[in-house]
Amino acid sequence: NHIEEGLEAISANARARNLLDNSNFEIAQAGYPGKHGEKWFVADRWEAEQRPNTAMYDNHFAFNAHDGGEIVVCQKTTDKIAAKLIGKTVTLAVCTEANEILCATGTVAYDTPVAQIIYGNDWSVALHFFHSAGSYQLARFIVNAGKTVNIKWVALYEGSYTVETLPPYIPKGYAAELAECMRYFQFDNRTQYILTLGAGDYFKILNIQFFVPMRITPTITGQGTESSIVFSAYNNKGLEARLENASNFNTPAVTYWEANADL
Repeated sequence: NHIEEGLEAISANARARNLLDNSNFEIAQAGYPGKHGEKWFVADRWEAEQRPNTAMYDNHFAFNAHDGGEIVVCQKTTDKIAAKLIGKTVTLAVCTEANEILCATGTVAYDTPVAQIIYGNDWSVALHFFHSAGSYQLARFIVNAGKTVNIKWVALYEGSYTVETLPPYIPKGYAAELAECMRYFQFDNRTQYILTLGAGDYFKILNIQFFVPMRITPTITGQGTESSIVFSAYNNKGLEARLENASNFNTPAVTYWEANADL
């Protein structure tokens, strides 16, 4: 009966989980847009193949391509996560600034991009499970040259849905999204002084802990008051900044570090 069907639909939607990170683009640790190492991102977890123009508004996010050519923006995931979805049906959904919801459904294959594409005005987004260099592209936006995409959110759900049966979009919340994004990239620009450790001419910062553990041991870059400070991660939970022959300097300090584990 209709009551049982309704309860089944409610139960199914309650189990649905958005598989994308930062799906409303509210986290941008390096700015809109920003660089994580040498790569451009329109926002955390959304990599751009070229430098984009971006803007965050009260109710939507916008990014556009320069007049010189189209721009490609995508979110990637690891082989380990993608392996759980191989052979399964998934649905990609996009909500535009005008509250229009568009969606496409496909079955995830290992090496073949899913052909389902959502078309907007002067832009498209593909359900694009494509294996490349140890990662998968999940959602892949293409914006035409000189054009803009204005969207509120993007979602990827396991299962087959239509616009009418799509689960309600529920943001994870700023704190949860930030913690997840920091597993891939984080930085600190506070001044931290390198203190003497033991005797002799060896100074060292011990156990600079990351704000959250990262998904793998990251690549570290940093800056300080001395160019000879050496930065390295000792695991996925922290880094050290080392300065040898430190008696030749005044009290040295680290002024910036970033840890990068993006795909």
